[in-house]
Amino acid sequence: MITPADPGEAQGGAASFTAALQQLTGLVAGLQGELRQVQAQLGERELEETVLVVAAAVLGAADAGVTQAAPAAQAPEAGLGASTGTGVLIYPPTYHLTGGCPSTSRPNRGLPRSTATSTACPPLSSKNSAVLWTTFKIAEGFIRPSNSPWGAHVLFAPKKDGGLRFCIDYRGLNKQTVKNAHPLPRADDLIDQLHGARIFYKIDLRSGYWQLPIDPADVAKTAFCTRYNHFEWLVLLFGRTNAPAAFTDLMHGIFRDLLDRGVVIFLDNILIYCKTADEHERLLREVFTRLRNHKLYAKESKCELWRTEVTFLSHVINEHGVSMEACKVDAISQWPRPNDPGDIRSFLGLAGFYRRFVRSRFLQIAAPLNDLLTKTAKFEWTDAQEHAFQSLNIALTHAPILRPYDPNLPYTLDLDASDFAVGAVLLQGTATDRDLLPVAFESKRLNRAERKYSARDWEQLALVHATH
Repeated sequence: MITPADPGEAQGGAASFTAALQQLTGLVAGLQGELRQVQAQLGERELEETVLVVAAAVLGAADAGVTQAAPAAQAPEAGLGASTGTGVLIYPPTYHLTGGCPSTSRPNRGLPRSTATSTACPPLSSKNSAVLWTTFKIAEGFIRPSNSPWGAHVLFAPKKDGGLRFCIDYRGLNKQTVKNAHPLPRADDLIDQLHGARIFYKIDLRSGYWQLPIDPADVAKTAFCTRYNHFEWLVLLFGRTNAPAAFTDLMHGIFRDLLDRGVVIFLDNILIYCKTADEHERLLREVFTRLRNHKLYAKESKCELWRTEVTFLSHVINEHGVSMEACKVDAISQWPRPNDPGDIRSFLGLAGFYRRFVRSRFLQIAAPLNDLLTKTAKFEWTDAQEHAFQSLNIALTHAPILRPYDPNLPYTLDLDASDFAVGAVLLQGTATDRDLLPVAFESKRLNRAERKYSARDWEQLALVHATH
């Protein structure tokens, strides 16, 4: 915990924090009366327990003392100081990320029906969930009451554990937002940087988006409506079209000189990779120093230190190569037969993410499934679709271990071509082992004009596709 050095300053901070708690306690007291009116169908005991949960969450902060910033916990290596913990955060004042949205048009369609989104939701669903969620976020400093002319809908999606996930529909706002063109890094490009690494350290920022304040001029545009009040966000929020690009731009700016030199970053996931212990410690200190200087806080429970094998972007990586994540392999092996185009898209989405692991021409195997996704196609599951589905399932559940590409070593490119598709496999050895192992498999389905090429032209097309 970080406390003020000056006793007078500490006393003033305590008074300010206590006043904030009293204000939040008053909010809880007011909500108690409303809850009793709108939840008359609940038993008295269940209702009281609901209100007590809210009050305990707010008042419990008083037992932890007064903080001037988010509590900091020491990293596993002494002196590194990765900031972790919970509490009311004091955000870095310099990062005001604009929403890029014109203020002339305000998509505000009023409140939707306040019913549960699913019959599986319990009676204590949307109304009490809105109270609990907004009270927590006010206490954490993420949102505040609003009188903005903007107002997005609040939706509740059922969770697997029977609870509800609080969602805000920003589609109207996103349509009017000027898009940020900053690209997200490709997963395969990041993984290719890890060749030769033996030691890994993975850092996951705690609610990364919520650690960054947004431009005060855009706060009113983030407003959303609940049955009980109107709120607006003070921090970068999930669901906004520019949030990933803005967060990526920030992280790349902080670590620009370290990117692909021992550090790769995808949104709020930081992976440190190196070959020696000395290099590992140097990079670790540098990364944590920058996080601390920019007041970005990691979630200790999700950090993995000094690993010889790590899971990153749904890939398992070690010094021997890259393989598919076990849970994804299990999901594919247990995938039920698709019953409609939506099911096919879901399956091909996961299969396509791992297409570089498919030995045969992926797109040629998947062609019968893709044929059912055209606008004019009638959904009819035949032997061709069943064979394609089972073939992809077998290919992905028995996928090989791939070797990360090393640009400093020679490589071999094997090409394949037919009148339906072209394919290629990139092979490479190591400095000590000249045995060629696959780096990636690639394929392309031919269009109508390309199918008229000669066999020699197909081979040249395979080369062009594989090298571009």
